[in-house]
Formats: sequence, structure tokens, C-alpha cells
Amino acid sequence: MAAVVASTSGSAPQPVPPRRGTCHAIRRGKLQEGDGVSAVGDLDQALAQVVDRITAALGLLTAAQDACDEAGEVLGFALEGTTDPAALEVLAAVEPTSDELIHAYQAAHRVIELITTYRRGLEIQQAVDSTPPSAAHPSTVGRIPTDAARDRTWADQVRKRLPKWMDGNQTTGFGYDHDGTEHRMTSGYDLSLSEPARLTLHNSETFPTDDRGAPTVTLHVEVKYAQMMRRAGQTYGVVIINKLMCDGCRDAVPEILPQGSVLAVWEPGAAQPHILKGAARP
Repeated sequence: MAAVVASTSGSAPQPVPPRRGTCHAIRRGKLQEGDGVSAVGDLDQALAQVVDRITAALGLLTAAQDACDEAGEVLGFALEGTTDPAALEVLAAVEPTSDELIHAYQAAHRVIELITTYRRGLEIQQAVDSTPPSAAHPSTVGRIPTDAARDRTWADQVRKRLPKWMDGNQTTGFGYDHDGTEHRMTSGYDLSLSEPARLTLHNSETFPTDDRGAPTVTLHVEVKYAQMMRRAGQTYGVVIINKLMCDGCRDAVPEILPQGSVLAVWEPGAAQPHILKGAARP
């Protein structure tokens, strides 16, 4: 496998090494203030280049495996009935070679999956580190100081306090601002949140709307909390819900949140939250 990857070095993009000392600084915890986002970005870039190299190798492995199978068919036809030891040895080597190429492909693909999962975690880290503190909410009751965007155990514990969602029931969730202030929310129409969200989406140039009335996402917990963030000037928030997030919320939340804002949404069974980044102009 190493030889195959090495053979792609001429055609695959050459990696740009991270800043000197970045990895050591991350491991030893010696990053200076302001270095964290840059270091994480450098690491993410380096991993992206590794994925590109492995992806190029996968193409070569596929071509090699196809060629091996084709050669096996040709040799099997040409040497059918032979008793020559050398010919039989060649035939016997074809199938194991093909199997090894398949195993190498599967291993490389697994590495890509692992790197991709790790990079999602880096994206969360980068989004959190690059987001400035939000305006404090007037309510200081119920604060839970926790880095909720990366703590699955904490999210699972919070979800235990939510009712189990059943078809026909309202979606329920908890929203948290940067200080950890908790807001219990349910789906449904809320004049102070749903109506401003509807107006924002109606005026959006990219959110798909029609003439049949307000989009139903304006009733959803994620959208209502995004509108709450926008109104309070809150640039970072976390929502934990008891139902899977719909595609409409994935599209609507970025249209409501101003650029630079981030909402992390934990849904049931997720290993990581969905990171929704604001795209609206402040």
C-alpha cells in the first residue's frame, strides 16, 4: 500500500506543511492567545491534503485490481488444461493478488473515513474558537458552564431531561447561549420569534419559499432559537432537541443568523452536533 501511495506523489498535490511547531504546540498546550484557530486550520489543511493523496491512490488501486482480474481471465483462458508448474504458479498468484488489492483499497478508504470524522471535530473546534463572546442574556438563572459543542456526554445527559418524541407531538429542546444560560423551547408558533423569522426567510435571496404561506420551519425549535440569537446579538449557541433536525432547518438557520454566528445542534443519536454557520449580512 505504501508503494502505491508513493507512486502517486508525482500527480497528487504536494502537501503544504503546517507552521513550524504547530503539532507540538497543540500536544504540549503551548499555543499563545490567537494561535489556536490558526493552528487548527493548519492541521485541517494538512489532513485535507492527506485525504487527496489517499484518494489518488484509491484510483490507482482500483485500476490495478481491474487489471489483475482481467489478466486472470486472460491467463485462465490461455493456460486452461496446462500442467506446467510455472504456469500454475502464475495462475495461483492472481486471485491472492487481487484480494490484497481489495484489502488495501478498503483499508485506505477506512483511513479517509477516520480522517474525515476527525476533521469534523476540528471544524467544531475552529468554529467555537473563532466565535467571539456573545452579548449576555438578561436572565442569569440556570447557567451551565460547559463547552457543549464538543461534549457528547453532556448533551446525552441533558437529553434525558427531554420528553421522548412521538409522532404528532411537539419537538422539545434546550437552547444555551455562550454563558450556558438554558432556555427550554417547544415547536409551535411564537409571534415574537416565528414572525420575524418568516420575514427574514421571505426576504432571503437563497431560501426557497412559495406563495402558500409561511414556511413551517418558522415553527421549529432550531429556527426559533436562531431568531432569538439574532435578536439578542448572540453569536454562539447550542440547541439539544428530541427529534432529528429537518432539511428545512439546515437551510433556514444560516439565513437567519448573521455572518460570524454559529449554532450547534445536537439531535438524538448523533456523535457530533450539526454546525450551522450564519450567512446573513448583519
